[in-house]
Amino acid sequence: PFGQPEPQQPPAPQPRPAYQQPEKPAGQPLYQQAAYRQPGPPAYQQHAFQPSASEEPVGLGEWIWSMIVSAIPLVGLVLLFVWGFGGNTKTSKRNWARAMLIFWAAVVVLYVLVFLLVLIGASAGRPSYYY
Repeated sequence: PFGQPEPQQPPAPQPRPAYQQPEKPAGQPLYQQAAYRQPGPPAYQQHAFQPSASEEPVGLGEWIWSMIVSAIPLVGLVLLFVWGFGGNTKTSKRNWARAMLIFWAAVVVLYVLVFLLVLIGASAGRPSYYY
């Protein structure tokens, strides 16, 4: 029909150029042929986790020693603060010291609440003779 545009065809796909090996310059060894052929460990080994000194695991003897020392009343409390917030402490030991400090703070709050409840209960049952 007159006045209607003809349907357009999509362009034909163009073939991709074939892969070509890079040219080896004269006088260079074969392993320096391309930038992607550098000697070294495979990619999965390049980014493997290498623990630092603070990430090393704490041994059994050190755990036992830490628990015994932390049980000493004032020395243990000071050492828990040093291990929890000081430097040069392994990460697992630092986290354990912080958890122990939180645990002991919760125990102290619980003891204070129980003491106050007992004190209030004991004073409520006794008659007051002072007017």
